[in-house]
Amino acid sequence: MTAELQAFVHHLFIVGGRTISIPPPGALAELAPPRAARARAGDTFFILVTPGTGTHATAAQLEELAQLGADVYFGSGGGITGGLREALLAIHARALSSMHGPLHVNAIALALRDDQLYAARAGGAFGALVQPEGVHFLPADRRDPLEIGLPPLGAGAEPEIDLARFTLAPGQMLLVADTGLFDADDEALAAALRSADLDAAIGQLKALAGPSLSAIVIQFAPAGAPGPAHLVPQPSPRAPRQTPPPAVVFGPSRVPEADSFPEPAMPAGEAAASAPESPPPGPEPQPVEAAPRPAPPPPVFRARPHGPPPASGDSPASAAGPVLRLPGVDTGDLSAAAGRAAERLRETWQSAADRASTAAQASRRRAPGGLTALRATVARVGRRMLRAVLTGLLAIFDALSRGLSAILPEPGEEGQQGIPTNVAVSMAIIIPVVIVVAVVGFALSQRGRSEFEEYYQRARDAHAQAIELSGTTGCPANTRPKWEEVLWLAERAREFRPDDLNVLQIRADAINYLDCFDRVQRRDLTVLHEFGEQADLAGPVVHNGVELYVLDRRTGAIYHDTLNETGTGLTSRGDTPIIRRGQAIGGFTVGEIFDIEWLRSGGTTHDNVLIALDRNGVLIAHSWTFAESAQQLVIEQRWVNPVAMAVFRENLYVLDTGANQIWRYVPPAGERRYSNAPDEYFTGEDRPDLSDAVDLGISETGEVFVLFRDGTIQRYLSGKPQEFVYSLKPEGALQSGRALFVDNDREARTLFIVDPETETIYETSWAGTFQRGFRPRNLPNAFENLTGFYADAVERNNMYVLAGNKLYHFRRN
Repeated sequence: MTAELQAFVHHLFIVGGRTISIPPPGALAELAPPRAARARAGDTFFILVTPGTGTHATAAQLEELAQLGADVYFGSGGGITGGLREALLAIHARALSSMHGPLHVNAIALALRDDQLYAARAGGAFGALVQPEGVHFLPADRRDPLEIGLPPLGAGAEPEIDLARFTLAPGQMLLVADTGLFDADDEALAAALRSADLDAAIGQLKALAGPSLSAIVIQFAPAGAPGPAHLVPQPSPRAPRQTPPPAVVFGPSRVPEADSFPEPAMPAGEAAASAPESPPPGPEPQPVEAAPRPAPPPPVFRARPHGPPPASGDSPASAAGPVLRLPGVDTGDLSAAAGRAAERLRETWQSAADRASTAAQASRRRAPGGLTALRATVARVGRRMLRAVLTGLLAIFDALSRGLSAILPEPGEEGQQGIPTNVAVSMAIIIPVVIVVAVVGFALSQRGRSEFEEYYQRARDAHAQAIELSGTTGCPANTRPKWEEVLWLAERAREFRPDDLNVLQIRADAINYLDCFDRVQRRDLTVLHEFGEQADLAGPVVHNGVELYVLDRRTGAIYHDTLNETGTGLTSRGDTPIIRRGQAIGGFTVGEIFDIEWLRSGGTTHDNVLIALDRNGVLIAHSWTFAESAQQLVIEQRWVNPVAMAVFRENLYVLDTGANQIWRYVPPAGERRYSNAPDEYFTGEDRPDLSDAVDLGISETGEVFVLFRDGTIQRYLSGKPQEFVYSLKPEGALQSGRALFVDNDREARTLFIVDPETETIYETSWAGTFQRGFRPRNLPNAFENLTGFYADAVERNNMYVLAGNKLYHFRRN
């Protein structure tokens, strides 16, 4: 005997390491609406839609796709798995037809009926359900690339869908998430989902999550059991959608070995009543190619016979030759047609207004506060504008009718209108098109305006609450979630009106408070050099405040620019590489260069040279005074995966993550070459794990700092670990690491850490004490894909940044 269950739904939304106190866009949990298909009555539908890897999707797009999935499911008939498949196919079709090209999204949809849970998944989303016998995942094995490698919806013509079915019991919890929890430990996820309540589970999952996460956590309980009312799904406010059968044959879904899921049967009487909507259970029909529809018959034009002109001779057109004629146009018929068209427009407009209203109500239920008064005002204004538009359309029809009556000749003896065919056909096409374009344009503008007003009002209310909570004491830590909510809402409103001054002011306040929490300072950037679109930049290296070098790893090319006396601009820009992959230097061919450095004196023929190192161990030295030189380092049986190099006095250090080693090259006494085999920096049994290391730097006292991909740093002296602890670190800071710069100026002695995840450059002491972070002010998105940094800070107050394919400059103070 099955037990009827209900669901309590909580959300977890993390952006840039910060928890946002609103549901993630694309997350939805709804009960069947009153007009749902009979086969769906009593079902609860859940869905999570998230952007695919490398895809940017707005919150409005994700919410629209989630609502589309719910509406299609509730409008479908037949089996539950078939309904879930239809929902994902509808999302796939909508993603393919996105205005700006195909939109790649991950999606996982679930349906709860009694104690049975059905799931359908596409892309990188996954689910985890804790039951007494263990954790059940969808996909079953998260570590198997064949299981997790489903293409996202919107990618290719044939989506691949993974299906599953579970039997539930009261008290069990289910997690639905994107890749932000994909790498979490199975036992840790199970411990979180075995928590006594949803808040405890959310707290544990937050600690396991990556810097970005969209997740839904569902707890199942007996129907009617008491619980938080705001966590109970509500009936969908929108009308269900019935989708026609697809016109192409989609590939088979991915199903577990028992690929036939028996689904609960309805009572006989009910099944008979719902026959049109719910076909009897059985194998689901496979979609087939739609048969082509017969083309409509061509219009028949009545032509006057090719004979002599009539005797009266009062038709000049006839005298010129045969004329193609249209049937007569009755102005009364035109007015009646105009009335019918206006009535259809009124019905269409009202239907669209109803859908927009219900969608807005659904959004408000997920909003931080109610907007009842605003809703009533907007509705009244909308009705007035609707009446005005329809009145104007009727006036246009009437004017057209009178105009046609005035300009068209009277019908002839046979009741035919004497108007050339091309004119009549053009008017018949142009008039409806103009009207439709005007109505659709007005509808779209009103939709955008209403969504803007919704987000703007919510942002303004949240802003007022945040200001009140913050008081006059600066930026209290407990107000951070509220300011994150303000910024999120302001960004949504800004999508509709990018230049609205009120929204920009609210957004600026939110950014200022969040910068206060993060101890971040904004700086104005100047673009010094723009490289190729796909450039992978490393460095930069600055010598004497004038000579500036940048490596493009993708093309294996090194570029040289000359700075002005203040270091704030360029006097000359080098668009031609000074060293490039494939170049022959000193009997060696330059291979894949992975790093550059400045060497004052050491194992090269000349002093004060730029050095570059390729993966074959060829060390190139560049000098503007002397010709380039090259030498082969000893690498046999040693190098595995070199990623970075650094210089300490005359010695050369190479970070090799594959060998878990730092190789130290020391020139023999009296020689200008690195001719000996390298020393191992780490010796003994207890060696560090360097597999995730990305960069290294060395202080003037010989301390080696190693930066890791997660933003952590380890410090060593003579191969022995030294204490290094981040202190005064703001919440959410340093989510990743890409490049490290050690400032050896005696007045500075700081570390600069490039964090592409938070799009920030952080400054700390050599001991790890946070001082501040830097982000752009005039170019908000400039720090996307940060890759390199150089500080010429104490003497010249200059900072140089590599991000994307650009080299930027800004002032430190």
